[in-house]
Amino acid sequence: MPDSPLQCPDCGAGVPVRRGVRPWCDACGWNIRPIAGPAPQAGRFDAWSGRIARTLHREVCRSAANRPGRDLARVGATAVALTVLLLGPALAGCAVLLVLWSVNPLTIAGTVVLVLLAIAVRPRSAKPPDGTMTLRREDAPGLYRLLDDLAGHLGVRGPDRVVLNEDFNASLGEYGPRGTRVLTIGIPLWQALRGQERVALLGHELAHGANGDTRQRALVCRAMQSLIELHKVVRPHRTRLTHPAVLLLVAVMSAAARIAELTLCLELALTQRASQRAEYLADELAARVASTEAAIAMLEAAPTTRVIWRAARRSMDQPGPPLWERYRTAIDELDPGERARRLDVAAAKPFRLSDSHPPEHLRIAYLRSRPVAEGTFLLDPATERSVQRELAPMLDRFAKERGVRSP
Repeated sequence: MPDSPLQCPDCGAGVPVRRGVRPWCDACGWNIRPIAGPAPQAGRFDAWSGRIARTLHREVCRSAANRPGRDLARVGATAVALTVLLLGPALAGCAVLLVLWSVNPLTIAGTVVLVLLAIAVRPRSAKPPDGTMTLRREDAPGLYRLLDDLAGHLGVRGPDRVVLNEDFNASLGEYGPRGTRVLTIGIPLWQALRGQERVALLGHELAHGANGDTRQRALVCRAMQSLIELHKVVRPHRTRLTHPAVLLLVAVMSAAARIAELTLCLELALTQRASQRAEYLADELAARVASTEAAIAMLEAAPTTRVIWRAARRSMDQPGPPLWERYRTAIDELDPGERARRLDVAAAKPFRLSDSHPPEHLRIAYLRSRPVAEGTFLLDPATERSVQRELAPMLDRFAKERGVRSP
């Protein structure tokens, strides 16, 4: 409840003041941002990407976010991916021709460079997220059964493996030569959710198996991973050497890094609309199975509770309740005004071309523009408690490995 009124110094509107909450004006946005500094500025690519994201959001709000179809952008993304994946064999072939043409120190050096570039740009599968802990099927039969039932409800293939990490996120990807489908669940995000909100999280990730996400296609995904690795390898570092050969090598590496960066930006631009549309469709499918209310609450969780998680980690050595209990209590006691401020702060951040999801506020607005769904897949409390008991050893292991007190 507000303690006393305050007048906004910018627009003169009344500002509620609550204990422990930064006062801010919902009329003009005064004091809504953290004091840490000005908002980051978006570059040209990011500004263009933001306009595309907002335009697509208006389109999907007027009509359903249907599965992306085949268009010129999808064809272009496939063509770029094929070119990138064929670049490695082409460089290797050039290295062979260079050696056959002449053998001297210059051609040998050129051959070595070409071979190293061919190795750097070789096709790669996406890498699993860092800091993961594998949850085997025999360790959590209830969770895997829940995932299998939910995947069957959505008509998609369930995950082959579940891993946990400390990210405030969840993802579904295929890794390795056999395309092992791995579901990654961020423990802080999972612990911030309850009941149908967890169904919405799992439903959204499983829906990626049916939403036509262009960036998750094996061909495009491997090409983008190759470009990222190539940029890491050829990006030149500062050197004090001034030999002409070294300067020439630095110039070639700089050009190759720039080409890799621009090609990756092109691939991101070509896949952006389809990838964004696929995310909206995944949100809609999540709302259908879990309910619109649960899907919106799930999307609101990250921007409103990430700060609480960081504070809980910093205070892990202080006396008081265990970490997870303290974390859950802080979430439940978060003032509605502060929750709204944090959502607005997240909405004010500039969009990045490399962002894999539309901003949360656009996704929430899309769900509110669709017919309200009551949910077709209900998680009963007994199943939820069973899953939490299965996760308890992993939470304890997570706490011990990171020096966090476990309940």
